[in-house]
Amino acid sequence: MKIPNEYPKFINKSALLIVLGREDGTLYLASNGFIDKITEFGVRIPKYSDREGFFLRSGGGRLLGTGSVYEPKIKMVERRFLNDFSEKIKKILKENKVTEIYLFSPKFMHTYFEQEIPPKYLKMVRCKFNGNYRKNHPLELLDKIRIQISKSHPGPVPVNKEARKILSKFKIINKRKG
Repeated sequence: MKIPNEYPKFINKSALLIVLGREDGTLYLASNGFIDKITEFGVRIPKYSDREGFFLRSGGGRLLGTGSVYEPKIKMVERRFLNDFSEKIKKILKENKVTEIYLFSPKFMHTYFEQEIPPKYLKMVRCKFNGNYRKNHPLELLDKIRIQISKSHPGPVPVNKEARKILSKFKIINKRKG
């Protein structure tokens, strides 16, 4: 898909946009004015019809407590997802000459991401966005990147007083900066 003019186009660069959730993810590659979905991956959380792991605790002829063990199922799904992610990301980083990486995921996934990605590529991570971006359109992701870039690289500040005065009339720069 062609990137509209208001978004970063990554000319002579190749940016990998990694969108992760707990059990699924999507990888986009943006380069020279185009953004393409490379792959989508994920694992399904198993749904059991019976109450596996359900137990009763009793003693002295009385029922003391009940419960079930569901937590290991979530850990198992996370582990399978991370293994799948690790395979995909390593393959894509080998096939494409990536110069920048942007991560869109819940905050708890950042540490998993850092563990799974090869160390030499961690230096390429430009920004990490916290939140659930799984359902967002790629242009919405590019808009987040555009906003972050504009915050970190403000426009040029005029040097002389006359230029500041003219620009402040049009509210282009803040009067407090000059």
